[in-house]
Amino acid sequence: MLDHNHLTICPICQEPLTLLNAQRAFRCTNNHFFDIAKQGYINLLSSNQKKSKLPGDSKVMVSARRLFLQRGHYAKISDKLSTLIIEDAEKKTTDVPYTILDLGCGEGYYTGQLMSALSDAEHYGIDISKEAVKCASATSKKASWIVGTNYHLPFKSDSFDCIFSVFSPVLASECSRVLKKGGIFLRILPATRHLIEIRDIIYPETILSEDSEKAQEQEGFSHIRTESITYAMDLDQEELLELVQMTPHYWKTSRTDKNALKEFSALNVTVSMLILIYQKL
Repeated sequence: MLDHNHLTICPICQEPLTLLNAQRAFRCTNNHFFDIAKQGYINLLSSNQKKSKLPGDSKVMVSARRLFLQRGHYAKISDKLSTLIIEDAEKKTTDVPYTILDLGCGEGYYTGQLMSALSDAEHYGIDISKEAVKCASATSKKASWIVGTNYHLPFKSDSFDCIFSVFSPVLASECSRVLKKGGIFLRILPATRHLIEIRDIIYPETILSEDSEKAQEQEGFSHIRTESITYAMDLDQEELLELVQMTPHYWKTSRTDKNALKEFSALNVTVSMLILIYQKL
């Protein structure tokens, strides 16, 4: 939904962007142009922000994630995330639309689920993977989808009431900059035993870290609380492959280690995640 992209700025000069309907493009006052793709997204990842020709998740990873998430295995995570954001949105008393940014949005699953619960909010999703954003934009036209980096967010300061990140790397100073004062930042991270059964199969040695180490203070934020979600899911061999392909584990392990999973026709797998809740000071 490009009509509410008024929060975006030029990734080159940081000037506000204006929508040019006739040209299907955005332009800043310094005449930097950014075309709107036929799927509806805009690419605000400048060339000097790329470390490779096609940064971020590949088409294979995006496809695997979309298939796996559509099966509903992470619906409990999505439902909890939506509940926390709705609770915050209901506290707002202004007539200005509630604004939400999904950092590292991937193919748009979590924003898609959230939009059905908060249809009056303005939803934005950003990811460094063009393949992921292309998929998100093709799936839903009710959000603004942007190719860009979490480390140099192409948004005006004090733009969002809420930002959230599911497993995506973030820069606290950038999160603080684009959040309104009092805005919330929800960061979802894997807990110690997340996917432990799969990790035990594909890695020679599984290294466990303490969950308490992940709930650190972030510059510019107050850590309100941490919530945890843990449950088990039964996966068949096809679902196991989708799950592994959508994570960095698939690309970090050898073919021999990945093939070890094929010995299992089904597996009971632990989901264990932490939701770190911060508020901008």
